[in-house]
Amino acid sequence: MCKIDWQKQYSTHPLWLWVLDIVAISLLTILFSWLLVRSTFTGDLFTSAAKIETPQLIDLYTLSTDNANLKTVSDVVLMPTDGCSRQDIATVLQTLQSLPVAAIGVDVTFPYHDSEDEPLLDAIKADPRIVMASKEDGSYFEQELSGQGVLFGSILLDINTRYDIVRTFTPSLVGIEDTFPSFEAQLAQLVQPNTCDLFPMDESSYIAYAQVKFDTIPALALLSEDVRMDEITEVLNGKVVLLGDLETVQDTYRTPLQPDMPGVVIHAYILNTILQHRLINELPTWVSWLLACLAAFLFAWGLIFIKWKNFDDAEGLVLRTVQIFLALIVVMIGVLAFNFGDYYINVEPIFFALAVQAVTLDIWMGIMKLIYKPK
Repeated sequence: MCKIDWQKQYSTHPLWLWVLDIVAISLLTILFSWLLVRSTFTGDLFTSAAKIETPQLIDLYTLSTDNANLKTVSDVVLMPTDGCSRQDIATVLQTLQSLPVAAIGVDVTFPYHDSEDEPLLDAIKADPRIVMASKEDGSYFEQELSGQGVLFGSILLDINTRYDIVRTFTPSLVGIEDTFPSFEAQLAQLVQPNTCDLFPMDESSYIAYAQVKFDTIPALALLSEDVRMDEITEVLNGKVVLLGDLETVQDTYRTPLQPDMPGVVIHAYILNTILQHRLINELPTWVSWLLACLAAFLFAWGLIFIKWKNFDDAEGLVLRTVQIFLALIVVMIGVLAFNFGDYYINVEPIFFALAVQAVTLDIWMGIMKLIYKPK
């Protein structure tokens, strides 16, 4: 690889023209990238693609940082109610009433009357730490328990269809006449009053899925004669217990971690996000574009340097290698920021800039060859 004769290079390519090349290539790259994202035609394409709910950059961050060795046990304990009758759930709630749990969330709705309703209703009314799940259309249980001090919270998720990817949550739902707190917000309020104030109440916040694990105790285990209540008491001490089905196919949704996560587990992640104050801070769009501009200028200098190095036939290979290398560095910076600080850096503008920069270089060099001929 030959060294650059800078004196000779500047005699045929003056410094002002070199600076012009870098500035022009960088500005054209940013302009083309911005047009790809913002123009009506390509913008509609990106909007249409987004509606298909394809994976997003934050999903990559979540999967990359979900290290099993770094997972911490949550203050939320899952208690699957699969195979439980209403009488069983009533007995479980009566048992939990005597245990030192912080709150109890019942992610089970009861859409019709049953002969076992009375003991279940009595068990719910007897414990002020219980929060019941509420659907949009409600249930007759809400009518039976209204005005009796029982808390209800909405279990609606931030999705349009059950096939969308659940990434965000909203602590309160704004209705036509009033606002209605979410299931998780009601439980968090019981455990840590005012903790939801850290999150925008009527706006979406990202769910912190990564590096969390939940203790799981089947509800039927509390009904067993061989149960070790001292061990269960130790696990549940000061924790929030969530009751719900894990095996109901109709109550599974797509998440960044898995395509069929049970609804009660999603509620557990949301509640843990609130209790642990894990507000994921998304950097403003202008910061991403500023980083894209910086990357464009640095890469433009590198492209000119590669041109001057005279790689001949290997020039294209070198350019693509540098692009891939820089893209990997950008991704690593985003993953580290997400992993250690819960900062979400949208590097898509930087990817656009890196993708179109080599093309921009060829366009600009072609223009310069037409208007500038060295002596």
